[in-house]
Amino acid sequence: MASLWMFLLMTGWMIAINEADLIPLPEMKMTTPQLIRYWKYPVETHEVVTKDGYVLTIFRIPGGKHSKGTTKHRGVFLLQHALMSSSADWVENLPHQSLGFVLADQGYDVWLGNVRGNRYCKKHITLKVSNPKFWDFTFDEHASIDLPSMVDYVLNQTSQSQLYYIGHSQGTVMAFAGLSENMELQKKIKMVFALGPITRMVHVNKVVTWVASWRSKMAFFWRLFGTTEFFPDEHGTGKFCYWFPSICTKMMGVFVGVDETFLNKTRISVYLAHTPAGTCVKNMLHWLQLIDTKGFAKYDYGPDGNMKHYGHVYPPEYDTTKIHTPVVLISGTKDTLSSVQDAVWTREHLGNCVAHYEILGYNHLDFIWG
Repeated sequence: MASLWMFLLMTGWMIAINEADLIPLPEMKMTTPQLIRYWKYPVETHEVVTKDGYVLTIFRIPGGKHSKGTTKHRGVFLLQHALMSSSADWVENLPHQSLGFVLADQGYDVWLGNVRGNRYCKKHITLKVSNPKFWDFTFDEHASIDLPSMVDYVLNQTSQSQLYYIGHSQGTVMAFAGLSENMELQKKIKMVFALGPITRMVHVNKVVTWVASWRSKMAFFWRLFGTTEFFPDEHGTGKFCYWFPSICTKMMGVFVGVDETFLNKTRISVYLAHTPAGTCVKNMLHWLQLIDTKGFAKYDYGPDGNMKHYGHVYPPEYDTTKIHTPVVLISGTKDTLSSVQDAVWTREHLGNCVAHYEILGYNHLDFIWG
């Protein structure tokens, strides 16, 4: 892992620093609700308790910028962030560019989800964050527990029978995995909009593939040092990227796509102040398994562990053909994590894909930062 960061830093240092990008912005130090209030929108904070005791803090924008509190809505949207991200993804751009604000101004009731382990979800009914058991999860639990818990809570609070769901990256994985195994959940989601959709990851870029090939060695060292949390937000990435925006831009491009056409570089310090927002080592290993095995399966515990957890030597594959909820895929032609080829494969293996749009020139992060 150290060699990866050395490679990225060397790549970044070869790029000239653009001092014009060094613009201090107040949103750097704000939480999600503070970002929402900053732009004069109403906001509510809610806590969702999952069946296994995690406390998920989620946020609601109950009206547009000029509305007075909750109004009669056109419908309910639940927006779900990507890996190592948070609810801030949907409101950290300018109001006319942030999907959370755009939907609220269009008259929708907007809810911003968070999953266990990120900066807004480090509470549990019985477990302390210092307990390794707190960090024993992957996107399997995000999909099977966190997602239905948030959906049920939002529907109960709004007295609705269905909602619209928008997921980005891991947010799409949660939908595809969760819906494929939960027929009741399918009835509660009117339509899924998948931004940068991910199921199998066969055509990812070479750097990501190379990192995934080291997963066994990384797992060994993480276990050796007792590491459970991955990239907590207190690492200060935002401060570093405030001073070295060009380096951070190039480092991100190595993973998600190098095209910067749609990136507002003057806001990089804001974006990186809110991302990464933390996850756990086990979840990162699960992602590396997806890339390395080129399948869309549950967490691989090894033959003995799989027999204990699943009753099979190999982890079960998620069957997306069982998803009958209407799905709209929105992919980018310059996305090197959710490649054009993999997005097409996902489309062909969904039970009810009603549309697939490709945005010319979009990379993986342009869906939230573009």
